[in-house]
Amino acid sequence: MDLPNTATGPRKAQMAATWQIGVIAAMALLATACSSSRPAAPYPEAGGPATDPLTLTPAPGARGDGEGDDDTIETGRLDEKGDEEGTGTGTESGADGETGTASAPPPPAAPAVTASLNVGKADLAGGWTLESGGETCQLFMSLTSWSGGYRATTKGCNLPHLVAIASWNLNGKQVQLKNAKGEILAYLYPTAAERFTGSTHRGGTQVGFYR
Repeated sequence: MDLPNTATGPRKAQMAATWQIGVIAAMALLATACSSSRPAAPYPEAGGPATDPLTLTPAPGARGDGEGDDDTIETGRLDEKGDEEGTGTGTESGADGETGTASAPPPPAAPAVTASLNVGKADLAGGWTLESGGETCQLFMSLTSWSGGYRATTKGCNLPHLVAIASWNLNGKQVQLKNAKGEILAYLYPTAAERFTGSTHRGGTQVGFYR
């Protein structure tokens, strides 16, 4: 910029210096005003990282590659699978169908019983031929009260479960042969007139008596 040509010599040099100083000061003020008009970045919270206001934070679970939805669906499938495969019972069965819980053997299944046969205690009193395990011997049943029912004895028997017979009882049409402690040794049912067939309580050995 050309200065007005109104002075010469030292006066002119002094005016030129003053003019330059004024121009520099004006430019500095303009730069300051421009920088102050720009919004300042927010101060970060104490102890937290500085945050750029122009940087966007994605929402939790949102992923640009779409894998967030896939994770949710897969989790649902796993939950459904757990419901389908879970829960079983507390007792497992072996290959032969027996459970792992030990228990006393149930009474053997009753043989075919003739419905027309009615049995009373008096019908059982007397002597009988006793058979079991290929052995034949004698059974005597009385109406004398005894441990677990009524008195019974055997003669000529060798098998332990036959020698141990000491009493008997009648429960409906079921004849129970018992030992001296009143423990059941065998269950028998009427299968024909004057014939009773059954098996031992433990082991299931066939037992029968007739006359």
